[in-house]
Amino acid sequence: MKRRHLVVPSENQKFVTCVHCDAKFKHKKLLDGHVLKKHPNFVDGITRKIYECTKCSYKTVFKDKFFIHRQTHIDCKDNPCIHCTATFRSKRLLDKHRAKKHPNLIQSVARKIFECEHCTYKTTLRINILRHLSTHGEQRSRHPCNHCNAKFNKMQSLDDHILREHPNFTETVNRKIYECPECTFRTVQKNSFSRHMSIHNPSGPSNSRYKDFPCSHCKATFTKKRSLDDHLVRKHPNFTKTFHRKIYECPECRFRTVLKNSFSQHTSIHSRSGPSIECDHCTTTFSSKQSLDNHIVRKHPKFIQTVNRKIYECPECRFKTVLKINFSQHTSIHNPSGPNIKCDHCTTTFSSKQSLDDHIVTKHPHLVHLVARKIFECQKCTYKTVKKGTLRRHLSKHNK
Repeated sequence: MKRRHLVVPSENQKFVTCVHCDAKFKHKKLLDGHVLKKHPNFVDGITRKIYECTKCSYKTVFKDKFFIHRQTHIDCKDNPCIHCTATFRSKRLLDKHRAKKHPNLIQSVARKIFECEHCTYKTTLRINILRHLSTHGEQRSRHPCNHCNAKFNKMQSLDDHILREHPNFTETVNRKIYECPECTFRTVQKNSFSRHMSIHNPSGPSNSRYKDFPCSHCKATFTKKRSLDDHLVRKHPNFTKTFHRKIYECPECRFRTVLKNSFSQHTSIHSRSGPSIECDHCTTTFSSKQSLDNHIVRKHPKFIQTVNRKIYECPECRFKTVLKINFSQHTSIHNPSGPNIKCDHCTTTFSSKQSLDDHIVTKHPHLVHLVARKIFECQKCTYKTVKKGTLRRHLSKHNK
């Protein structure tokens, strides 16, 4: 008799629990997908149809994911746009392109189109419209914390906040919790857990649970295929034909990247008169909402309730910020005896891997190939750094 995968409902009857681990899911279908991926020895207990790829070992219970996966085995792009020279692997991506790039010809799209009620944004993907709606003020921060004034766009972010800030109320979190066996770190976000585990294993994710994408042209390794592709564009431009991801090229300089956010941030350097957001409490302007929020927290604490973003507060002093990296750098001030990372090429020690990488770039330039982090280069001189803020301060010297 085949062993069936038992479904154990939670106390409030809203979640189904995996009997082989502590993972919880809102739907039976999500549980079946979890069993298929994490517990393949018990796949006989799944009654719904399983889609199997004939070219690799990929399996899923989701029909749409199966069709998307099959496109990865197609080398050619046989769905050309009749309005421009762009080509796509699937009709779905072609329709998305038409809705975004050729809105005047949107009637040629037979697929359902999702339109934003607050602006002119249109897309053929439901998940994209949901993400877009969160950018409008009245749609944001739908999940308030019951234990403090923090608000979040996603329930997952709220659960992670409760784990870190209110550990006494962990039992209210129904999502799976990832716990570090080396320290007290806990999170409900799998990607965050993977990144954290790399701290205990600086040589790279040797465990098979973590994907590792090595560069075939140097010794650099990455945890994401997207990061590897961006590395190829910057460090090995002669081999960019090995991937099909879109490359963003700056019309003002030689900068190229596959990351849209990085491209937008870079172009703002050339556009001093670009879009600016003015502070309602003073005359200062900013290029991003995040910078404005951080300004309000530091300069106008009386209006801090207008900031919907998460605020990091130092337990040792009155320091507050909305930038996680700034918070991490600040807390290291209170912990001078924290973990020291020694340079292998001299006797200097550092409190973070980023500082070590920046030291190698500036003091040991002949060993710069050992740095896997992105390196920012000045177009007007030989200055290099791994810290974006430091590059901006350096560029301001040339503009004086």
